Amino acid sequence: MVSPAAAYVALNAGNFAACATLPREATMQIYHKKAYADKEKAAGTNREADAAWRTMGLTGIITSAALLTADKCAGADDKKKLNGVIGASCVATGAMFATNKFFDEGVKPEMKWINVAGQLGVGAYALSKALK
Repeated sequence: MVSPAAAYVALNAGNFAACATLPREATMQIYHKKAYADKEKAAGTNREADAAWRTMGLTGIITSAALLTADKCAGADDKKKLNGVIGASCVATGAMFATNKFFDEGVKPEMKWINVAGQLGVGAYALSKALK
């Protein structure tokens, strides 16, 4: 059975790697609505957004490694706590994707909703393991 930590990493690893390594224009083609991308492109380089995406990607990669390590090393009680943290984080992230105006205005709907569904799904799975 896949652990909640492994499910979290599987769900997010590609996103983290893309954000950390791809040029901003490539990530915008993947995630953003055309009108939003065109507006940003016309305004010029958005160094803040580029730095934020790269920081999120690098932080996510480190977090993923830490979660997998903690999952391997934790005893039963600590694993329940870890799963609770993963669950709460995923539910909060899913809620942010669902409710933040940026995701309605700038992100392709399919990318928004796959992130909402994935985060809430992994969150529910992790919380079910935490409460067992």
